This record gives sequence, structure tokens and C-alpha cells, in this order.
Amino acid sequence: EKKCVHKTVFPLEIMEFFGSIVLGIMIALSNAGGVGGGGIIVPITIIFFAFSTKESVALSNFCIFAAALVRFLINFRDKHPYKKATTIDYGIVMVMFPMVLLGSALGVQINVILPDAIVLISLTLVLIFLSVESTIESIKIRRKENQIIAEKKKEQAKEVISMEVLNENNSHEVHEDHGIAKQTEHEENRKSDEEEKKEIEPNPATPNQSC
Repeated sequence: EKKCVHKTVFPLEIMEFFGSIVLGIMIALSNAGGVGGGGIIVPITIIFFAFSTKESVALSNFCIFAAALVRFLINFRDKHPYKKATTIDYGIVMVMFPMVLLGSALGVQINVILPDAIVLISLTLVLIFLSVESTIESIKIRRKENQIIAEKKKEQAKEVISMEVLNENNSHEVHEDHGIAKQTEHEENRKSDEEEKKEIEPNPATPNQSC
């Protein structure tokens, strides 16, 4: 009985070459965003590498494991910015880990039992749900950021207005001081002129007194 099997790795076809590049970029972006990227790896391996759905899921699991291991080795010593602890909360890990193992084992068994079409439809529905939720959350975050930016701009505008008012008051004070200084100088000049005139004018002759 003949069975269809996937081709060997080499030689790479053009679609596989571009698929490798796209896969590397998408995994990098997924890890930068803190997600495993399984929902992205499965469609990429189906489209570019012509794997079946179950084969793509298996490859996705391995890629997620490798990416998670690398992230853990890089981040497990990082300190928490606000408390004396690591960024990984191992207490929460101990609570979550049993359910993670149970869910993973159950998912593997479901993947083996269900046909490829059902698995693909389930994956599509999950991705649509996650995309909608992520879009709504991103809109909320964007609105909050715009509100914060608007408040900062208002504060900056108030500071600019207060600085302009302060500069205007200072300029008025400078003009007033300059006017007072000019007036004082004018009075001093007038007094000095009067004193000079008094010194220049001859004293009136005193009459001769007879003895």
C-alpha cells in the first residue's frame, strides 16, 4: 500500500526558503510580545511547507518548547523592578503547572483522535477569538495612551502660558524700573544744572557802610 509522505528537507524549494525567513521573523515578534507563537507557526508550516495539520501542530509544539526554553534561560535571573524577587513568580507557576500539564495531555489526545479538518477549524476559531480580543485590548490601551499624552500636552501648555505671563510681568517691571531710572537721572541733571547756574551768577554787591 502506497502512502504519501513529506519530502526530505533538502533541497529546499523556493516556498520553503521564504517560509523559513517568515517563520523566523514571526517567532521573533511572538517572543518579543511574550506569546509562544503556536497559532502563527501552524498556518505558516501548512502554507509554505505543505505539512498536514497534525504535523504542523507537532512542529509548532517543538518550536514553542524551544522558544520558551531560550526565554527562560535568558530571563530566569532577572530581578523584579518593584519588589525583592525575580520576574518569574514561581509561586504562581506551582499553582498553574498541574493544570498546564493536564490541559496539554488532553489537547494531545484530542489532536490524535479528531480529524485534520476539525483541528484546523478549531484552530481558526481560536485565532479569530484571540485576534478580536487583542484588537479590542489594543484599542483600549491606545485610548489610554492618547489620554495620557493629551493631559501631558495640557500641562505643558499651562507651563508655557505661565512662563509667558511671568516673562511679560518681568518685562513690565523692567520698563517701569527703566522709566524711574530715567526720571531720577533727569531730576539729578536738573539739580546739577541749577547748582551750576548759581555758581556762575555773580553775588550782588554789598553797599558801603559809613562809620
